[in-house]
Amino acid sequence: MSSSMLEKYLLDEIGNMALREARARFERELRSRFALETISCMAPGSLAEWPIEEQAPLFRLLPGVEAAIGVQLTESFLMLPRKSVSGIYFPSEGTFFSCQLCPRERCEGRKARFDPDKARTFGLSPDREVS
Repeated sequence: MSSSMLEKYLLDEIGNMALREARARFERELRSRFALETISCMAPGSLAEWPIEEQAPLFRLLPGVEAAIGVQLTESFLMLPRKSVSGIYFPSEGTFFSCQLCPRERCEGRKARFDPDKARTFGLSPDREVS
């Protein structure tokens, strides 16, 4: 691996670490501010049933977001700057990860094991195709 490739990799990993820390702080603030014990979140593109194209309606719910925080949505529904994330947080009785509904076996970002019973509870076929 060349030094420039190593540098790019390390910078990307530093960005991932910063993103994880920012999300953890945001979640702590939500719990504290709204007296929530448990929260869960989902994001467009995390499941075939909520495709990445759903970023557009989500962004429309927050008019002026680009001016307010500098995040913009590209024509391919990715966000700039890189390492930006979107989604919804909601109070829940137990911790929920959309990964529990996704049968894809190889996923670098997987936070929980696939749960076929939970998938059926949400009306999803446990053996459906994933993209």
